[in-house]
Amino acid sequence: MLPDMHKRVVNAKYVLERAAGIQAERNEMSLSVSLLLMHDAVELLMLAVLDHLQLAPKKNREFMDFWTLIRDAGRPEPPDKIPMDSLNKLRVGLKH
Repeated sequence: MLPDMHKRVVNAKYVLERAAGIQAERNEMSLSVSLLLMHDAVELLMLAVLDHLQLAPKKNREFMDFWTLIRDAGRPEPPDKIPMDSLNKLRVGLKH
């Protein structure tokens, strides 16, 4: 793995670990912050994957566009689309 890509994956993992730590506080605000951090961690990883595959997302990309971009490039569709859609809907509901 290239050093830059490795750093990006490690950063995404760090954000996910922070989300888990905050979630352990078990209060209403910590759960909300944890959800936002989990979403950010997934998005960081997705952007790293797209860069690695040399796929350029649209400027106005949506979170769920990731699977279409991968599939349309002739690559196998990544797993966990349904759980990630659920995560995204929870995040949208929290923020809007």
